[in-house]
Amino acid sequence: MPFSFIQSPQSTFFIVFSSLNVSIGSKQYDFEFTVTHELLHGLGFYSLWQPLPFDETNDLRALCPPIVVINSGKDGKVDSDSPDEPLTVKESIFDKYMIRLDNGSFISEYTKKMQNYVSSNEKATLQDFLESQFPIMRTMFLLATRPKSLGFLPHNSKSINDAVILETSIPGYQPGSSVSHVDLSTYNNTSDYLMAYKGTPGRTTTDFISIGGNYPGGVIGPKTKSILESIG
Repeated sequence: MPFSFIQSPQSTFFIVFSSLNVSIGSKQYDFEFTVTHELLHGLGFYSLWQPLPFDETNDLRALCPPIVVINSGKDGKVDSDSPDEPLTVKESIFDKYMIRLDNGSFISEYTKKMQNYVSSNEKATLQDFLESQFPIMRTMFLLATRPKSLGFLPHNSKSINDAVILETSIPGYQPGSSVSHVDLSTYNNTSDYLMAYKGTPGRTTTDFISIGGNYPGGVIGPKTKSILESIG
């Protein structure tokens, strides 16, 4: 297909399939770049820390990983209609490598504290859970909305300086964009721009590679590659 575009019914951007003989428009997004970005999310480049399910507008200003059934059964479901099913707190493989950039501590420590509460208080109500664990949830919200507060520390790294800075600059927290991307201000126009939350129209994958310094790995830069190697 030499040239075409798709307009999403839920958005206003255009995705472009381009060839060497066709120039990309100033308001169009490169198809290959966009698909690669989404593919990496599908491979595990995302955090499960989100606003509480009943707090869609995030008025509580708090983030929590999902609380799920420990034994999900053969069908793989993680929810249950039974109130007696044992529960746990779930984090993604991406979350396991997430750290605070101010002290180097792993966010998994927060998850473990919440897991311990859930497993030790099987009869606790939602209100009990919120009252007990809210300080952790509020802390995560503050970290997720304070610039350069969270990072991803690759599996073969021990220094905070090796961490990939995550996106925590969006005011008020934006589900799907905050935390689950690299920091735009740090990695814009670099070889690791691929996983920033904002795309740049008018540029092809070749343009991005060139602007990023022609990294041999193509559009997947060295820091992005280290994340993929860590999450397997």
